[in-house]
Amino acid sequence: MEEIANKTDIAKGTLYNYFPDKEEILVGYFQNYIAEHGQEFFDSLKDIPGIEAKLSRFLDFLTTIITEEKELAEIYLQFRMKTLSTAPTPSTR
Repeated sequence: MEEIANKTDIAKGTLYNYFPDKEEILVGYFQNYIAEHGQEFFDSLKDIPGIEAKLSRFLDFLTTIITEEKELAEIYLQFRMKTLSTAPTPSTR
């Protein structure tokens, strides 16, 4: 976190106000990426018939994200797998 704070010229305390750890920064990054590109993805599903084709398009979307940000995606996915059992379920959010 100290290195991130130094490179971004943000006080470390301020960084901790928004993100409890560096992995949460990645969570925010990927949430932002999906927010920016997600509507385009969902719009593209409207013209695709059948669940198999839609799932294929979804996997293509995920592959694009992972390919564009391979190193960050690897760290993010490892973090999410470790925290999967503690992640809030839709009914607890």
